Amino acid sequence: MGAQGDGQKRAGSRGRGVAGELSQAAGDWIFYSSYGKPDTTAEVAVVNGNLWKALPAVKDGHGARVDDEVWFLGLGPLGAMDVQSDLEQLLS
Repeated sequence: MGAQGDGQKRAGSRGRGVAGELSQAAGDWIFYSSYGKPDTTAEVAVVNGNLWKALPAVKDGHGARVDDEVWFLGLGPLGAMDVQSDLEQLLS
């Protein structure tokens, strides 16, 4: 999920779609968002799907939705400080 629409492909995705991208997600934590309101995107379907639920970080309770306005559109030092503040709350 990210700021791109359904018809757009990310560089290197080779048309795999959400399942292909999601199957490569790995890490201790997964921070996710979608551009705009979640109910107008595929976000709800993805985070309620079996692939999402099978991710180790999600199984450990380490999947967190973040505000796209802050994490993807927040620029400069103030935006960075907002992300840092979110991380301090989420990781404590």
